[in-house]
Amino acid sequence: MNVSMEYSSQAMMPELDLLNVTLMTAQRKDGHQSLYHLGPTAHPQLPKHDCSHWCLPGVPDTWNELFYAFFLRWESKVQQI
Repeated sequence: MNVSMEYSSQAMMPELDLLNVTLMTAQRKDGHQSLYHLGPTAHPQLPKHDCSHWCLPGVPDTWNELFYAFFLRWESKVQQI
């Protein structure tokens, strides 16, 4: 879909919020599964973990909190209109 053609004027362009979580994720060791699986040459061999399914809060939980905060902000803007 060509957004620029569908919304020909700036006033018609929908509001879009972006959140870059790359730096935040890179600063957390548990944001990278490869940290826990170094291959057959690593001693002792570490188990391969999926950081998305840990019992402790992790990177996806932080993303969810940020998304929820964005949603609440958006909802309060809509109610003010």
